[in-house]
Amino acid sequence: MNEEILDVMKQILDVMIYTKQLDKYDLLVMEISKKPLLDTADVMLLFQNSERTIARWRADGIIDYTDVNGSCYYKFTELLPLLNSREKTLRAKINRKK
Repeated sequence: MNEEILDVMKQILDVMIYTKQLDKYDLLVMEISKKPLLDTADVMLLFQNSERTIARWRADGIIDYTDVNGSCYYKFTELLPLLNSREKTLRAKINRKK
């Protein structure tokens, strides 16, 4: 019994250490990536851009989206290439707000 408790405590400690090592950007991406579809507000938060910029990206074909009853939705996996290419800039923007 004591060994099981020690194992659980070790796992909790490992998670706490891992979480402390993550910065705000990593936590944000982890949280948003759990959603099957993102709305425009999620994408704005993820890329730290305005609604108008996201609309321009849609119009220019930079990001794919699905229109459902006038609302735009995005697949996280389809945003990954753009997200990865902008990661350094986004990380700096988000972490500067600490």
